[in-house]
Amino acid sequence: MKKGNVVYKILINKAGALLLTKRSETLRLAGGNSSVSAGRTSDKITHAEIYAHGITGSIEFGYNTTNAATYRLDASNVGDMNSAAFSAGALVTSYACRTGLGNTNINEFAFPFESLKLNESLAAKIANTLGVTVDAMATRTNYSWTLGTWYERHLFTNLLPKQVNVDGAILTPNGANLSPIEATTPIGVPCGFFRFTPKN
Repeated sequence: MKKGNVVYKILINKAGALLLTKRSETLRLAGGNSSVSAGRTSDKITHAEIYAHGITGSIEFGYNTTNAATYRLDASNVGDMNSAAFSAGALVTSYACRTGLGNTNINEFAFPFESLKLNESLAAKIANTLGVTVDAMATRTNYSWTLGTWYERHLFTNLLPKQVNVDGAILTPNGANLSPIEATTPIGVPCGFFRFTPKN
């Protein structure tokens, strides 16, 4: 993703995409403490997909915006989410970079002897806190083709997803055309999704 871009979508059962403009709204949605989440008892979250920037240890919903700290999800606030809002067997998929990486010393490459510390990653913390399964990558993610190929983006602009400006960042509330894929950095870190399940 380019700096300043935010792509964030939560899927709740058949409700489609719900635009949340603050991290606190995300936490309330999962915590059952607002009108947004009033129906969470009878309509539990079965699948959530996260599209955002990420660095090791945090998901940056507002990366490089004026209120980046307001949007950040990390170990300091993941505990504010309520596992009761999620159904048994719920799946959270994070397309944010390095959600599955726990070793903050790994940035551009990993030495063969370095541990990825997967169990210390934000993905592991989300899985343990919510009692859900989390699929996340330890590498960066590649959003280059999410809006389509060059030809699709320049010749068929009517097919591009709707975009809105939120706090100086571009958001596609209905999602992109294609899913992000794994990138190849940090070098030496296995590509693809790791699956995290609750350990407590």
